[in-house]
Parts: sequence; structure tokens; C-alpha cells
Amino acid sequence: FQSREVDLDREMKGADANANVESKKPVVVHFRRCTDGQYVIPAHPTRAVTKVFIEGCKKCTFTFQCRVLTAFAEVWKSSDIACIHSPMGNGDQGSDVA
Repeated sequence: FQSREVDLDREMKGADANANVESKKPVVVHFRRCTDGQYVIPAHPTRAVTKVFIEGCKKCTFTFQCRVLTAFAEVWKSSDIACIHSPMGNGDQGSDVA
């Protein structure tokens, strides 16, 4: 079982070497081949997630504490997945299981 917090600034810099971390540019998050894990995308003052892709993951929970500007997570070739949107980090806002 693994637990990881996703840093939106670092992920954005990795995608675009010239990215300004103070930018309000939206973020696309793609999880691939994760197994038995818990992933947290923390709140961020200027970033919002606009697309969520979950591919080939098994037995994982993805908790989004940040702003999410989409109503759908695209999930394929995955099983036992939980996506939770908890803007204040309290875990009780809304959740869906795929």
C-alpha cells in the first residue's frame, strides 16, 4: 500500500519547463498503472484540475482537495477505484466509485 501527495506546481513544471508556478493555468492529471495506493491532490491557491485520467489502476483512492472543474473522471482498464472530491480536506463532500 502506498500513499502519495501530488504537487500541482511540480507536475505543472514537469509538463512545461517554462511554466510560471503562479500561473492560473488549469492542470490535467493522469494516473497510470497505480496499484494499492492512496493519492491526494491538495488544495492550491491558483491551480484547478480540469481533466482527470485514470488508466490501468487497481485498488486505489484518489482524493481531490483542490478545485476540480470537470464533472467526469475518465477511467479505463481499472478496477476498485474511488474518486473523492473533498475541497476542505474533510473527506465528506462527494465521492464516486468506478
